[in-house]
Amino acid sequence: MNNTAKSVAKYFEENVSWNSFFSLIDNIGDSLNSPKLRFLKSDLIERAVAKYSKDGLVKYVNLEGIDFNLEKLGTTLEMKYSSKVLYTEKQKKLKKSIGTIRLVNTNGNYMATKLPDTYSDFLLVADLNGVVIIDKETLKKYLFCGTGFIDAKNIPMSEVTMVVGTHSKIDRKKTQVNIKEIYEDMQNKILEENLI
Repeated sequence: MNNTAKSVAKYFEENVSWNSFFSLIDNIGDSLNSPKLRFLKSDLIERAVAKYSKDGLVKYVNLEGIDFNLEKLGTTLEMKYSSKVLYTEKQKKLKKSIGTIRLVNTNGNYMATKLPDTYSDFLLVADLNGVVIIDKETLKKYLFCGTGFIDAKNIPMSEVTMVVGTHSKIDRKKTQVNIKEIYEDMQNKILEENLI
């Protein structure tokens, strides 16, 4: 199937409950921003997209360079989240470009020169107020490769496709759930009950 960023964005717009997703984002807040908890936060956010998809149409696969499989479209996506990557903090205005996004971290000493061939067909980028899709060919134009990493830098907003943003009607529900506390309780339960 010949997918475009526009067709994938439409699929995500129609098949994910963004009300639920952004309610989760608001409830996480900055509670999981410590270095120890950042991986938990990204995992939770990625899983939320799949969980809040209609009838499991967005399948979470968590492979290297591939977070989601859209079987119906025959395509894959990687996801990156950063709280202020798309919109300004105070006025919530769309930025002119997306700053730096770490795409690949090899944790090694070799110089990366390109995206792996197995990297997703599309990149889904989310922040506190919006979600965009970028196709792999566009992404390649903005790569910055270094020793042990590959970043995308300064991708113009004119080259991304909006899924949802401040123009969308998002009904955010703030609750009193403390996700960090729930995580710590889970750890204590595992230790106390000798589950391992």
